[in-house]
Amino acid sequence: MKRVYSIVRSFKFALAGVRYTLRTQRNMRIHFSAAAFVTAFGCFYGLSGQQWLALAFTITFVVVCEMFNTAVENAVNVATSSYHENAKIAKDVAAGAVFMAAVMALACAALLFCDISRLCAAVFVILSNGFYIGGFLTGGALAIWWILSDGRRA
Repeated sequence: MKRVYSIVRSFKFALAGVRYTLRTQRNMRIHFSAAAFVTAFGCFYGLSGQQWLALAFTITFVVVCEMFNTAVENAVNVATSSYHENAKIAKDVAAGAVFMAAVMALACAALLFCDISRLCAAVFVILSNGFYIGGFLTGGALAIWWILSDGRRA
């Protein structure tokens, strides 16, 4: 029973880390919002199983990089309160990793959604149904509000 409690506690701490990052990092909220829209669009586009797997790995990679960036920034802030060139380098490199992951995610999305006929068909399905249009517009408005908010509701 003690083992189960230990595992549950570790999951609780891990989820607290995700929640902290969502609450405090605007870029994490941007990544999650983009992931939600790409995932929703993927449903209309008709991605294959392998394409869904590639999309899931890509999204996860960007999120993990953002979380490591947050961890590095916080660790550096604890280690030094004054300017230090190595602290700047550590923060810049961590931010660069997130940037590279995001660029790779854009390239992956371009490859996943490059079939023009399927792309047009998916857009047509969305635009021909008021419920879908409303969902995307409402989701977009909520995403913008969430991204621009201080994130305390996450």
